[in-house]
Amino acid sequence: MHVTPAWSKLKAAAPTLVHDISLVEPYWRGRPLPRDRWASVRVPTLVMDGGKSPAWMRNAQRALATVVPGATTRTLPGQTHMVKATVLAPALVEFFSEE
Repeated sequence: MHVTPAWSKLKAAAPTLVHDISLVEPYWRGRPLPRDRWASVRVPTLVMDGGKSPAWMRNAQRALATVVPGATTRTLPGQTHMVKATVLAPALVEFFSEE
C-alpha cells in the first residue's frame, strides 16, 4: 500500500486509529449502544453517513443517532465512508445555519 497515492493520507490518519477502535470495538459485533453513555450530550449533533457506505457503517450511524439526545441524521447520497469535502462542507454549513 505504501506505493499507492493514498498512502500519505492513510499514514497521517494512523495515529487516530487506536482512538477509533477503542470507541467502536465493544459494539462492532452488534452489541447495543448503552443509552446512558451519551445521555448528557446537550449540543446539536449531526450524525452523517455516505449513501454508498457499507450497510454496517450506515447501521452504526443510525444506532448512534438514536442514543444521542436530539441528534439529527443525514445521508450524503453517492458518498462512501471517505466523503468528499465539496459534499461535506455544504451539509455542515446547512446544519450549523439551522442551529
